[in-house]
Amino acid sequence: QAELGAALASEDLKDMAQAVGHYEKYLAAKPDDLETRFHLAGLYIRQKENQKARDSLEAVYQVKPDLPGLTAALGDVCALLKKLPDAEKYYRLALAASPNVSDIHRALGQTLLDEEKYPEAEKEFRAALSLDSHSRDAAYGFALSMYFQKRFPEAIPLLEQIAHAPDPPAFVFYLLGTSYDQLKARKEALANYEHFLKASAGRAPDYEWKATQRAKLLRRMLEK
Repeated sequence: QAELGAALASEDLKDMAQAVGHYEKYLAAKPDDLETRFHLAGLYIRQKENQKARDSLEAVYQVKPDLPGLTAALGDVCALLKKLPDAEKYYRLALAASPNVSDIHRALGQTLLDEEKYPEAEKEFRAALSLDSHSRDAAYGFALSMYFQKRFPEAIPLLEQIAHAPDPPAFVFYLLGTSYDQLKARKEALANYEHFLKASAGRAPDYEWKATQRAKLLRRMLEK
């Protein structure tokens, strides 16, 4: 109990490394305290020790798989570890227990997007937005699922909405540029490539090179 008290005190003082050490000592003596082991996994994630977090969560899952929030947390940590099939499995288990949680649909959608399962991703992002129409991450994921299916006329209005929201991600302008480009809307494509190059400012050199080359060609075509 002394170690648990020291862990809680360290957490209150925002000394997470110290707290983790105390929790580990406490759990060595009290291995059946599953709620504390679950909590420790969250601290591991904050410390970017994702494999330790997964090991802790898996240990809890073996004993109490129906602990609220556990399968979603396992999905999150597997996604962080790029173990996408495992993340998909756990998110689906989480949704089976809690089907009306927008963020789990969004997280599953993102995993499916990363797995290049675009129609399935679209379905999950739609579900997320039906539960929380203000979820910007779900809206962006939904737009990406359309874009990667080459459904550019459907993707463009969604991407434009994101582009006109406060602090849009720079990459959305690259996506708009390529979408308009595919539809032969050269003026709009050029404007978005130029916006992307200004907003990205060296952070995505590969895409910036592509945008630069395409913008040069579009300028020449528009000048004719």
